[in-house]
Amino acid sequence: MTTTLAPPRVDLPAALQQSVRSQHVVLFLGAGASMDALDTHGRHGPSAKELRAQLGIRFFNNPMEDYDLTVLAEMAIQVHGQATVFEFVRTQLDAFQPSPAHKLLPGFRWRGLATTNYDLLVDKAYSARDRLQTLVPFVKDSEPVEERLQRDAAPLMFLKLHGCLNHLHDKDVPLVLSPEHYSQYERHRTRLYDRLRSWAFESAFVFVGYQLADPHIRNLIYDLAADGIKRPAYYIVTPKATDFEVQFWASRNVHIIKATFNEFMQALDREIPPAARALAPTPSTVTEPVRRHFKTNQPTPAALATALERDLTLVHPQMPLAAQDPQRFYQGFDTGWGAIAQRLDFPRRIVDNIVLDAVLDPPAGPELDFYVVTGPAGSGKTIVLKRAAWEAAADYDALVLWLNDSGAISFDTLAELHRLSGKRLFLFVDKLALRVDVLHSLITTAKLKGLPLTLIGAERLNEWNVYCESLQQSGMPNDMAIPILTGAEIEALLDLLTRHNALGLLAGQQRDAQVRAFTDRAESQLLVALHETTLGKPFEKIVHEEYLGIVPEQARQLYLDICTLHQYGVVARAGTISRISGIRFADYQQNFLVPLENVVLNDVDHYTGDWHYIARHSHIAKLVFQQACASDEERAEQLARIVGALDIGYSSDARALDEITRGRKLADDLASPEAGRTIYRAALEAAPDRAFLYQQWAIFELNHPQGSLDESDRLVREALLLGPDAKPIKHTHALICRKRANLATSPLAKEQYRRLARERLSEMRADRDAYVLSTRVNITIDEIADLAQALADPPNERDLAFFQDKIKDAEKQLAQFQQLFPDDSEPHKAEARLRDILSQHKRTVAALEKAWKAGPRGSGVAIRLAQYYDEHHEPARSGEVLRSALERNPDDRMAHLEMAKYLLANEPDRHLAIQQHLAKSYASNDHNYEARYLHAQYLFLTGSAHEAQQVFVQIDRLAPSHFRQRAPARDTIITKRLGCYTGTIASLKATIAFVQSAAYPARIFTHADNTPPLMWNSLRSGDTVSFKVRFNRKGPIAFDLLH
Repeated sequence: MTTTLAPPRVDLPAALQQSVRSQHVVLFLGAGASMDALDTHGRHGPSAKELRAQLGIRFFNNPMEDYDLTVLAEMAIQVHGQATVFEFVRTQLDAFQPSPAHKLLPGFRWRGLATTNYDLLVDKAYSARDRLQTLVPFVKDSEPVEERLQRDAAPLMFLKLHGCLNHLHDKDVPLVLSPEHYSQYERHRTRLYDRLRSWAFESAFVFVGYQLADPHIRNLIYDLAADGIKRPAYYIVTPKATDFEVQFWASRNVHIIKATFNEFMQALDREIPPAARALAPTPSTVTEPVRRHFKTNQPTPAALATALERDLTLVHPQMPLAAQDPQRFYQGFDTGWGAIAQRLDFPRRIVDNIVLDAVLDPPAGPELDFYVVTGPAGSGKTIVLKRAAWEAAADYDALVLWLNDSGAISFDTLAELHRLSGKRLFLFVDKLALRVDVLHSLITTAKLKGLPLTLIGAERLNEWNVYCESLQQSGMPNDMAIPILTGAEIEALLDLLTRHNALGLLAGQQRDAQVRAFTDRAESQLLVALHETTLGKPFEKIVHEEYLGIVPEQARQLYLDICTLHQYGVVARAGTISRISGIRFADYQQNFLVPLENVVLNDVDHYTGDWHYIARHSHIAKLVFQQACASDEERAEQLARIVGALDIGYSSDARALDEITRGRKLADDLASPEAGRTIYRAALEAAPDRAFLYQQWAIFELNHPQGSLDESDRLVREALLLGPDAKPIKHTHALICRKRANLATSPLAKEQYRRLARERLSEMRADRDAYVLSTRVNITIDEIADLAQALADPPNERDLAFFQDKIKDAEKQLAQFQQLFPDDSEPHKAEARLRDILSQHKRTVAALEKAWKAGPRGSGVAIRLAQYYDEHHEPARSGEVLRSALERNPDDRMAHLEMAKYLLANEPDRHLAIQQHLAKSYASNDHNYEARYLHAQYLFLTGSAHEAQQVFVQIDRLAPSHFRQRAPARDTIITKRLGCYTGTIASLKATIAFVQSAAYPARIFTHADNTPPLMWNSLRSGDTVSFKVRFNRKGPIAFDLLH
């Protein structure tokens, strides 16, 4: 009688069991994991040899036993085509059903799953209704991570690294079957492998179905070891292993579990009871308060409870809060709702307006209502939004929801909440630009289905104008701009600072002096004003000293990496940081939590499971980056490091990549075009097929003073190959052609370029698009400008008729533009340009005034209008326009420059204000050399000679060689206010001399042409002289020397 021996009991390490319980295990499945699967005929899944034999018989009538599977596959593809071979592979694998081991997988919570198998066994196993997680397969880099994971409350990322039967004919990610496929296996899957590696830093890996010599195991382990990265213990499940192999892998912190896949899963099922695997129940503190709004006494539905735990915060006075340290709050640290509950914020008029308009006077019916709070970074938008939400809930019993940073937006959740409560919902959303697509969908659906929803959001003004056009069109929002502080608001803020011992250097001063300190900075952002008034230093200096004070150096670099990303309003994911620096979140907690506790906040995304970091404010992050990376080379190196590690499947990383590579901004910020090109090359390595990158590089070359138009044209054509139907790319090509036409000297070349530009605009099929209309009318005005210059005097009838026809075309295009976009500033600017060409000054000014009232992007209209008022002796109106421009955008450098000029001409005694505007009129390494030039002169005028010298040195280093080589022949607004200075002739030659003076640290140059000949000829070295001063790019130049 034969007895069947029971399989040996598999003992699982206690550490592995704990990792499974805490959802910290990644299961990595190889071919061997599919071997126990059966088809309807009871056959096992094919091994590599069996699949090779089936391929050989099917395509060559021979099992081809002497061939490797990959080589045979390559031959079959060459002869019969890839699609045919892949379809045959599908027929060999598709019929198999999950094994008992596969069926046990959904009964556990995993950190992630990964496989090099093509089959759908895991996918089929997760169709079970009692699964604890929902499988979300990813096969290539470009699939949106958060969007797909947020569709379910318990998503499980499943990385299919070698392709999938469901994506057989996706040319980007073919099955990895032939040698050619293996040579390019990471193409379009680079970030999938990066996600796998990021898991490897933090999670225990269990390899199943791989041979011990498999390169996937070795590469993952060796790569981490080579980078010196610590990791958790790994496990290999295999039924066969020698004692030597066990010892070998144990020395590398890899433990072998001698078992089959089925035996391993059965052991897990035995050791970890179901109660230890389920998700924790939703706390009653989340669900009970919302039931107070329900019409009936029914329990909170599970899906709604999960949404209120993970996606949305129900705002109410009894909500659980973490205490907020007042002094840290006034330094920019907002750690939640504690500051609102403790009333650390001061009453602001805009909060009252939001509550009155949005909450107390909502639409009568089931209509959507939309409000947007806009303002520059650091103006207090988030706190305003939170205070309005709190007062709506606490004072008026409104059903108020706050969208969490990593929360999902679901119309079904909101509709269910309205069904249960019968109330209008008030949804508050900070950083609208990060949620444009989902909010657009929500607005559209809410309108269609009649959901009574009031959406109240906030966004930086620039981001609102650039990214949120679809929200502006679909939501028709009420715009509420953050105003400058009023006298009453300043008094209230000072009361709070006094109460919480946060006055800093203002302590001990009289209240009038304290108020004046804030009043002088009333046009600054609130965050800036708080720091500068209480610490007595420029905000930029405060932030930079804080950065330099971080130790050790590795912590400082980590902070810079976080700030580099957060300056764009996005989080720095731990996975991204680990790819940049090798620092895992566990390392951060152990080594960097203390050094960075006052400057960095961290949180976890409940859908992706990723930790992420942010600086305490995006404006501070921007200043850290700008000062730590002051040169083009430093900025290019840092940004290239960052973009090389981004995973564009994550929305935050994709947004960061797009922001970093904005062509116009890089052209403004970088003096060297090669620095920009370094960034774009790194970006294209991270996302090689992203048409947007080629387009932005083309825009960079188009707008940079030293950019290449030929290269710009080549790049935009590359972008068109990748995105032939993309309207923005076609528009960029039209702009390039327009510029080439304006620079061309040949009338025929001008005509050809303009014809091509118009063809591109026509291809866009967007005759109602503002950008198309603007470019089209400006091309016509370009032609008018050329014709006006070329007309003979007197003109012949033919030329005059043609000139008049072009003017008529322009007028017609302008009329269409203005009719379609009556509130847009662009048609008024184009009309002003046309009137300027035609010398109709009265209509030019009227058009400019209308353009400014329409709220244009940028300060160009305001500056031209202010200049016109100055020329016509209306300084009050000039100052009013410039102040309004700075209220709209406090970071506008050109507006700051014009305001400084205005004050110099009309209010010259306002030294602090002039200095502040000049300091903000340029940024490190931008092209605003005239702003630097004026600032340096003003510093000299006000006695800050050493600071003036530093700015002049910077000008001389950065500015093009032709910039300000000579001092002006006449006095300027600065030099006419300078008196005479004295000094000693330190060096004298035939036509040049240098004067040593206490007025300036360096010797002051002068030329013989600057002094009358008789006086020049009488000068000797060592003579004491008096002189006047003008300036060139290097600094002061002495004029009119006298003994």
